[in-house]
Amino acid sequence: MRCEQCSNEFQGFPGEPCPRCGHSASTDAENEALVTAPLRYSPPPKSAFAGAAGGEGPAGTPPPSGPTRTGPPWEQGRSFESLLATIKGVLLVPTRTFREASQTAGIGPALLFGMILGLVGGYAGLFWEYLSRRASEGQPLSEIFDSLPPDMLEAFRYAQSPIFLLVYAICFPVFAAIGMFLWAGVVHLCLMLLGGAKQGYEATFRTLAYSYGSTALFGVVPFCGGFIGMIWSLVAQIIGLKEMHETGGGKAAAAVLLPLVLCCCLCIGFFVIVFTLGGLAALTSN
Repeated sequence: MRCEQCSNEFQGFPGEPCPRCGHSASTDAENEALVTAPLRYSPPPKSAFAGAAGGEGPAGTPPPSGPTRTGPPWEQGRSFESLLATIKGVLLVPTRTFREASQTAGIGPALLFGMILGLVGGYAGLFWEYLSRRASEGQPLSEIFDSLPPDMLEAFRYAQSPIFLLVYAICFPVFAAIGMFLWAGVVHLCLMLLGGAKQGYEATFRTLAYSYGSTALFGVVPFCGGFIGMIWSLVAQIIGLKEMHETGGGKAAAAVLLPLVLCCCLCIGFFVIVFTLGGLAALTSN
């Protein structure tokens, strides 16, 4: 080998320093190799993709999300068209309607929607009830009712009178509003106990108010309208809670149906006690 610095010839290996001047011939050779080497792609560090792995793009912008919750149409503008569009959405496409409905837009619009339609359906139902009672006016109560204690029998007779319907019609708006708040509270409590309440009470109230208002119009249909509206309302409530709270359908159904089952059991127990007391009173009188 020949040293590039002092031209000394010596036996050695590439990169070995010159024994005379100590110059290493590998320095210039390696620099030349680096200059003439072809350019190679060097991938960016993994940290550059940390944002994308965490749900953000390279520039730190959030990824595209699902549909924006801006509905229902009733909250876009108070008009008859938006009212009909909301009713149609809740009755026919409840999944999409509640999936696009806001979870935190306040209870005011939902309460107004439920009150308007609830009054229409409720007064229609009271009208049909009044006509049916007028048709059966003068017919005596069954013998089992006649055997009840006098105070309880008088209460049943008063509940059949037109005066009771008139008082109920006057107080119906207050009863409807209180009923919506109480029912939403009971359902939300059940949903919390079941671990399905992903949102607050507001989301539950909005779901139930829109479901109640949309199905209350079935009250204008005589005889079977109220029953159809109740079943349809329960279905809409279950679907709405599932979408608004983003929880499972089983938890939503249990939160709606469990209070009803408990209420039915209490009512059955009450009537069993009443009729048992009436039967005992009839036996002792004989």
